[in-house]
Amino acid sequence: MAGFWISLLVVTTVGMVAGLRTKQESITCDLETILRTEGTVRFDRDVFVVAHGRYSEAQVPKEIMRRFADPLNIDFGRSGGDGPFTASDLWEQDSITEQEMETAGRRAMLTKYFCKDCGFTRTQIKPLRIVSDTALRMRTVINRFSRDDDYYAANYFNYYFDDSRGYYRPLIYECFNEPLGKWRALRPGDQTEREMIIRLTRRCNRLCTTVKLFHPDMKVGGPAAAFTRPYFHRFDYFREKMKVWLDNINDCQDFISEHLYDVGGGILEGNIDLLETYMKIQKGKIYKYVASEFGSFNRIWYDKENRKAMPGTDGQEFQIMAEAMKVLHGLLRTPDNIDKAVTFMTADGGFRVDPGDPKYPWSLTVARSEANFRMTNLVRYYRLLQGVSGRFTYSTSSHPDIYVHSFVSRNKSWMLIQNLRDSPVDLQFKFPGTISRRLERVSRKRLYLVDAPLTARDKALNLERGGRMVYENTIISRESGNRPAQLPSNLTIGHDEMVTYEFTFNENVNARREINRTRHYSDKVLVDIRSGVDHVFMFNGLPTGRGVGTIRVAHSRGWSRSDDPEVKVNGVPVQYHPDFAGGKRDHNKFAWFGAFSATVSLERLGRNPKVTIRYPPGSGGGTISSVTIQVDNCEGAACCALDGIDGVTGEEPELCDSPFAYPIGAPAPPPTVDWYEIGPPLLQNRGFESDSAWDFAGGARISELYRRRGTAGLYLPVGGMVQQVVRLRESFTYRLSCATVGLLVRFLVFRDRTPVPVARGYERAYYMGEADFGEKQMRFSVPEDGNYIVRLLADNGRAVVDNCRLYRVIPRRPNGEPAATPRPQPPAGWNSRGDNYF
Repeated sequence: MAGFWISLLVVTTVGMVAGLRTKQESITCDLETILRTEGTVRFDRDVFVVAHGRYSEAQVPKEIMRRFADPLNIDFGRSGGDGPFTASDLWEQDSITEQEMETAGRRAMLTKYFCKDCGFTRTQIKPLRIVSDTALRMRTVINRFSRDDDYYAANYFNYYFDDSRGYYRPLIYECFNEPLGKWRALRPGDQTEREMIIRLTRRCNRLCTTVKLFHPDMKVGGPAAAFTRPYFHRFDYFREKMKVWLDNINDCQDFISEHLYDVGGGILEGNIDLLETYMKIQKGKIYKYVASEFGSFNRIWYDKENRKAMPGTDGQEFQIMAEAMKVLHGLLRTPDNIDKAVTFMTADGGFRVDPGDPKYPWSLTVARSEANFRMTNLVRYYRLLQGVSGRFTYSTSSHPDIYVHSFVSRNKSWMLIQNLRDSPVDLQFKFPGTISRRLERVSRKRLYLVDAPLTARDKALNLERGGRMVYENTIISRESGNRPAQLPSNLTIGHDEMVTYEFTFNENVNARREINRTRHYSDKVLVDIRSGVDHVFMFNGLPTGRGVGTIRVAHSRGWSRSDDPEVKVNGVPVQYHPDFAGGKRDHNKFAWFGAFSATVSLERLGRNPKVTIRYPPGSGGGTISSVTIQVDNCEGAACCALDGIDGVTGEEPELCDSPFAYPIGAPAPPPTVDWYEIGPPLLQNRGFESDSAWDFAGGARISELYRRRGTAGLYLPVGGMVQQVVRLRESFTYRLSCATVGLLVRFLVFRDRTPVPVARGYERAYYMGEADFGEKQMRFSVPEDGNYIVRLLADNGRAVVDNCRLYRVIPRRPNGEPAATPRPQPPAGWNSRGDNYF
């Protein structure tokens, strides 16, 4: 089946803010270029699409799972009260035998977890989840440093879970929940804050060492910091809390964890850059990151002591979801380093309220009984993410206020967008290059707030916005006859609005290009700003080649101070926009905090760049917390997605129109014709069982590890290729096909450095699974008789190839029989045993 073209004309979207004054920005999304971030390409739903909740007290679990969690594929991934020192109390006894603990664990599972109605619940209990302990519950454990307590924690994970019965042992253990803000209540005497945080860190070190002695597959860390504002008090908040924790953790711990409330945008980006840079400098490695709670929180919304909530509004629910989505986008910038990200929205029975009372503000469900069960508006957050899966594809926006991430899986692609600007924005969409699949349908989900004056209830909740929340789920384009569906061209998106596009194609998307993204860190953090002085940050060992580097500067300044210093790379000024995502958030009356960026080509950066930052005279004060460089490396057609950024172009313009795809705007191809193979195979050693017949270059090799049939196959690293000379005839049509893993193999047939044209629209690849062998084919004719080179090339990523076939083909008749074709006569003097010719 031939590929099909996709028209970029014209689906115009007029948003709910039509008529308001808007600014214009753009989004570039390459649906066929994979984005590999520090080696990570996959969007893992078990990591990123996670709700908060425990399983021991779930109300009406059958209905919750049947109508809610299962259809949306939500993982309930954290239980704050299911750690060893909160879910059990045997540790408070003077002594406890292992047998007594095993008996207690089995009894607890039978009474709490294996209820007759919990079958649907257990479908969402997965090993990759977090358990933690209430910090105050652990006061004795923290201060007595008993080896018995360490072994108690290890045995808890032995006896209080049972994989064979569906209640899996969790793989992530947070030593405490929010201990840093409770240090005074936790201390046994008059210890200082620093002394208590060191004590907490060392307590977690010991728990980690013992737990992993018995459970080496588990990950342990902390501190589940409740308040993520590193820049408060001129970064003393960071120096006196998280920095002390980082300075004292041992190599056993796997991750650091924080709770991210109302910090989406520049604050979160600057915080992650600071943490990663400091760990790289101080520890020589970067610990993984766990966002064990995130979203929006205000303590006045819920009286925890009396279990009473204030009446909610649409504005409150929209704020909870919008802030959660901002954090999710911020974490997707570094997907390689995120172990778990848990949205603080919950279906816990532990937060049940009395009938008639306002619901718990963060509850996804309201359930009095199985007959009285409903989902709250918060479920719309997960509806926006429903189905999203697969691999990251390359996407970017023209302004940091516009978040965008995109993904591809089989025959579907998704694009997630959010506007962090406090006003509407007109977005123009750019889809570079060509797309080799026919677009069947484009659907769009939107979640936004129609603004209205704050009501008394809004004001009581301390909200900044009031109004009516709207959720839309519509099909905006679908194929009709021979006309494919159309990609969107523009969208007006409102303040904090969240949008999900889903593109459905007729075949698996041929994502054959790749951009490799890496992060690089400077030699210092927390530099005091002095006006009129060069602040120099050095980098070493950046990748070379084609692509761009995004210099990210995170700084905090007083509200009256300049936010646009001069930035130089290797002594040459660079242009940039001083804004950062979401603008300056009013969390601190003394200072703002965020990260701005400047993008330059790798050619200008060089391998060991020097970044100089200089603030205007009379504009001293504040702190540069970190400077990092994000590098996007491209080769060949992948550079089309970066076209125009600081001089980056596709070196060979034809690469931006794949030789195997229809150019944008080309007429639709004719119906597919079946082709019939005739004659002998034209390739020698087509199964790559040895290194004969083929010429190898660029690290290509025969490997017994990578094969579909036989004893070996072909492994192609980036830039690897093999080729073989065959003799072909002008009057014939040929088909080359191979079994491949990876979507990045290119077929080339050429003579005298001139590629032969591919039969229009024929190249296709269909894959049984993203990690399985699929078949890639190409049909072509040659302009004249002679010897031709058949080349297999991996120019944008690694690939595996096996079972290649090259045959002459003829079209089938409508009845399925081969069409009659006169048999050509071989040239004079042709020897069938001496030439690979037909």
